[in-house]
Amino acid sequence: MKKVFGIIALSMALFACGGNKNDQTTDSVVAPVEEVVVAPTLQMGEWKAGEAVLTLNEDMTYTYVNGDVKKEGTYAFNAETMELTTTPKEGEAAVLKLTEAGLEMAPMAEGEAPMVFVAPAAPAVEEVAAEAAPVEEAPAK
Repeated sequence: MKKVFGIIALSMALFACGGNKNDQTTDSVVAPVEEVVVAPTLQMGEWKAGEAVLTLNEDMTYTYVNGDVKKEGTYAFNAETMELTTTPKEGEAAVLKLTEAGLEMAPMAEGEAPMVFVAPAAPAVEEVAAEAAPVEEAPAK
């Protein structure tokens, strides 16, 4: 009889462990994380590489000054390839690659380093100081 009660008690313990399933399921949907790529942007203004200055104007014209050399012309920017093509009024077009470091011009001669034009500084936003702002006082009653 002890064996029967032992078997019944063991059976009840097994059913108790497996029989109380929680019907609530947690469906967690995780949205895929998109990789954010911050691409450099082409800014208008003066790009500097040492003594050389490349000025990009909003009307798609440019001026390049390096010592006594001055060139003017038009430019086009390909956002897919990140290449700036400058076409002077006289002479051959040049292609500059926009990188995180700046606009990189291919070396002029073998063995030279490429010329890298650094982007113009972003325009500063001026904040009005609290003490500089006029304060109106309420009329006394």
